[in-house]
Formats: sequence, C-alpha cells, structure tokens
Amino acid sequence: MKLLQRTSRYYLAFSAVAFLLTGLLLFTGLRYIIDEELDDQVADASVRLDAYLAQLPAVPDTFYQLDAVITTAPIERVTGSFTFSDTVFFEPIEGEMEPYRRVVYDREINGQPYRITVSRLKVESEDLIVVLFGVSMAFFGLFLLGIYVLNRYLSLRLWQPFFGALTQVQRFDVKRKTVPVFPPSDIEEFERLNTALRSMTEKLRRDYHSLRQFTDNASHELQTPLAIMRNQVDLMLQSADRSETDFAHLQHLSEALDRLKKLNQALLLLTRIDNDQYEQLADIELGPLLRDKLGQLEVMLEQKGLLLESDLRGTCVRAHPVLLDVLLNNLLSNAIKHNVAGGRVSLTLQNRTLTVGNTGLPLAENGTERLFERFGKGDADNQSLGLGLSIVGEICKRYGYDIAYENRGQWHEVTLSFDVRNDALATRWLNPGNLQS
Repeated sequence: MKLLQRTSRYYLAFSAVAFLLTGLLLFTGLRYIIDEELDDQVADASVRLDAYLAQLPAVPDTFYQLDAVITTAPIERVTGSFTFSDTVFFEPIEGEMEPYRRVVYDREINGQPYRITVSRLKVESEDLIVVLFGVSMAFFGLFLLGIYVLNRYLSLRLWQPFFGALTQVQRFDVKRKTVPVFPPSDIEEFERLNTALRSMTEKLRRDYHSLRQFTDNASHELQTPLAIMRNQVDLMLQSADRSETDFAHLQHLSEALDRLKKLNQALLLLTRIDNDQYEQLADIELGPLLRDKLGQLEVMLEQKGLLLESDLRGTCVRAHPVLLDVLLNNLLSNAIKHNVAGGRVSLTLQNRTLTVGNTGLPLAENGTERLFERFGKGDADNQSLGLGLSIVGEICKRYGYDIAYENRGQWHEVTLSFDVRNDALATRWLNPGNLQS
C-alpha cells in the first residue's frame, strides 16, 4: 500500500470517528436542551393549570389542551413533586404512535389532593432534532470529503519532488555514464534527500568503475608474473643436476603455483559476476552443451572408472554463454573430482530441471551448510579451493535459478531449477539497451 493511501486512510478513519462522536454528542445535547425547555414550560404552565382546574365545578379525569393530554386522579395526600419522563401515545389523527414528554406532580385542588399528569407532544421537537442532526452530518460529510480531496491534492503536489527522485533512483544504472538529475524542491527535507542521493550515486559510480578497472588490471598484471614463475619452475624441473630433495621442493612449488593460478582465475570470475560484467544473453540448448561437456570429461571418467548415467531432454535457457559454460563445468567436474574409484555419476535434464548426482565420501560435520560459500568445503582435508560451488551459487543467484543440495549417505545430489519466472526475472535485471556484444 502506498504511503499517501495509508495516511489518507488514517485521516479518514480518525475524522469519521470524530464526526460520529460529534454527531452523537450533538444529538444527545439537542434532545437534552429541548427536553429541559419542555420541562420548564410544563412546570411554568402548571400554575395556570392548577388555577384553571380550581375554577371547574368538577375536576375531569382526562381532557386535551392544545398539544397536551392532561389526566387527573384523586389520591389520599400530596406526596411527590415534579417527575419528568418520555412516553408514547397513539395519535388518531396521524394514525400512529407519537412521542410525548410527560410530567407527573401532586396538587390539592379545592381541598382534594390529585395526581396530575401532563403529556405534551414532542413531534415538532423530534423533527427539529432530526433535521439539525441530518444537516450537521451532511456538513460533516462534505467537510470530510473536502479534507480528503485537499489532502490528496496537497500530498501529491508536495510529494512530487520525492516521486521524481524515486523515479531517478529506479532508473539509475551504475554502468551508465549519465548522472541522475533530481528535481529541485523548496522543501528542506526533500532537498536534503536529493543531496544525499547525488552523493551516494556519484560514489557508487566511482567505486564501480574503480573496482572494474582494478579487476581488469588484475586479470592482466597477475597473469604475467604467475606465467614467469611457472616457466622458471618448469625449467628448473627439467634440469638433471638437481637432487631429489630439490625436485620435491620444486614439485611442491609447482603445485602451489597451479593452485594460485586457479585461485586468481576463480576470484576474478567471481568479481566479474558481482560487477555484472557478463551482460550478453543468448538462448542456449542445454542438451547438446551437456553432451559436449561429457565428451570432454570422458578421460577423467575413465581414469576413475566411473559409471555414467544420463537422461537429457530438450531444455533451453537464457544466459551468458561463458557463465553457463562455467556453471556446467564446475558441476560436472565437482561430481567427478569428489567421487570414489569405481563410483557412479548421474545426470538428468528434464522439465527445466538439471540434477547432477554422484557417489562420494560422506561430508564432514556442518559441511553442507558451507557448501555454497566462498572457500567453503565439505571436507576440510581435501585440496580443492572451495570456490567451485560458490561460483555455481553466484551464477544461479545472478539469473535467479533455484539450487538445492541433498545428501543421502554416500550419494550426493545437486539440483538446478531453470524456472520460467526466474528467466524472466534475470531478463528484467539486465537492461537490453545496454547489452554489449
């Protein structure tokens, strides 16, 4: 729900309750005032009524006087003063029950105590109350409507700079060279917001370009010394006048350089993924691509004596070719590398779901929780970098694919879901106007 709608609802609810209470108080107050006025009039008229009854030869039981019905009843002695109450009588002229205001009091008429009841018609008073109440509620309703319309108009007008700034932030792309222009405002809070947004977006652009420049430089500068070191180690290994101890040390150094090279490449890949440097999208059929991958890994399968089971159905996904290639390579090589000799690898692609299963040693305690984290390993003793599945996880997050891991004893299974909604989500994240070839 939008902020303006919520605040308007609060205002309307508060105003409605306030007006309802005001109406009830007004209705009650009018009735009280009118009843008090009627009671005062009856009390004042009782003196004249007593004089009128004293002049009659006999006090009648019931008689009418203008809009009042007067009844008398003899009593033993005068005991009470004025008592006021509401009642209803059948009105033959109107043919319905009408409200009356009744007063009961005791008087001695010509030496005989009587209880006199005067019931005065309240129709005009009730009609007056209803009219006044209706007029008041109509005024309150129009006032409430006016407040709502005025509040909405003023809110939309006063908040226009905020909505303009929000639109600029939504359209902001750190990869573009254009700087967002926030609409000026004479409201201090909105102008402070615009200043903060300008500073933030400019800093984001500078940080992004600095990080991207560092990534590009690192991808070139680090490769050169690593290649030189690798060549020197290879030359030293080819020398025949080395002792076995030197050869062992050089072999360890060579393995360390290989790990450093792979680590550099993996970290650079993760950085590029984080910086959205793989923007170009393409529709890729997974079936043929997976078959090519299995052909490339056939030597590794034979070396470990692994049994391959595959069921590949037609599935097309939209992604960057390099990232999808890395994702499949890491999944398949992970299933082979962490397998046991004479084990089994299962590959199933159907219903836009890819499942890669393999036999392997049980994971260490809490190994599953860190499986997709950077430098997370299922077994702390293995020699892997701990970045393979982390890269898979980052690519899945990049395109909105669902990834899940399941372990049943010595059987490990990773499932990727290329959901249509997620493909659409990934397409929406990327701006087609900025795709680079």
